[in-house]
Amino acid sequence: MRRNKSFLKLFALLVLLAAVWGPLAVGAAERQQDVLNGTSWRLNQLARADGALAPIPDGAEVTIAFADGTASGSGGCNRFRVGYRAEGTSLITWTGPIVATMMACEPDLQALERDFFATLERVVGFENAMGVLTLADAGEMPVAVFREVVPLPLTGTTWSATM
Repeated sequence: MRRNKSFLKLFALLVLLAAVWGPLAVGAAERQQDVLNGTSWRLNQLARADGALAPIPDGAEVTIAFADGTASGSGGCNRFRVGYRAEGTSLITWTGPIVATMMACEPDLQALERDFFATLERVVGFENAMGVLTLADAGEMPVAVFREVVPLPLTGTTWSATM
C-alpha cells in the first residue's frame, strides 16, 4: 500500500512538472523559430486608401520591434504594443488588440498613426528580406514597408563625463 502511495505521489509530481514546464519549453522553441524576434524596424511606406504605397511624411518616426511574442514601437505620436505569433517565415497573427498611449500631437501625425494602427490590424503576412520588412494583408497586397534598424555596437566607444 505504501508503495502505491509513493508511486501516486511521484506520478502526480511528474504530471505537475509536465504541465508547468511543457508550455514554457514549447514557447521557447517557438521564439527560436520566430524570424522576427529580436528585430527592429522603421516605417518607410504605408498603403493609402487606394492601396498604393506612399512614403511617410518627413520627420515622422513610426517604428516596430519584435521581442518574445510582443510587437511594440511608436505610431508616430504614441507608444503601442500588441502580442503576435509569427508562423514560419511569412504568416503573422496578432494575439490581442493594439494598446497605445493616448497623447495628443499634430493633426498630420495623428492621422498617420490612425492609418498605421488600422493597417496593422489588417496584416496577416510578412516578408523579411535583405533588411526590408514588408507587411501584407489577406489579399497578399503589401500595406507597409519598413527598413531594419541596426543598433550600433558600443564596443570600442570612448566615453567622457562632463559637468
